[in-house]
Amino acid sequence: MPTTMTQEQARLRLCELAATQASVDAREVTPDTDFFVDLNFDSLDTVEYTMMIEEEFEVTIPDERADNVRTPADALAMLWPLLS
Repeated sequence: MPTTMTQEQARLRLCELAATQASVDAREVTPDTDFFVDLNFDSLDTVEYTMMIEEEFEVTIPDERADNVRTPADALAMLWPLLS
């Protein structure tokens, strides 16, 4: 992860990762896209998405924090304090 990544760059990357996990075009995913309603994520998808975030941003995300993530905006809110 670039050390000078802005919050907007992180938000865009989280959207891209969600699109990759859902096998959709990244332009279809916005910060407010609901993983379960809009992208049809199931529990395995959420685990894999969390693992993608951990690898991409070189962080460890506790399960209890990841359980509350439903959108890329939620993911950013969870992730950003770990990057600061």
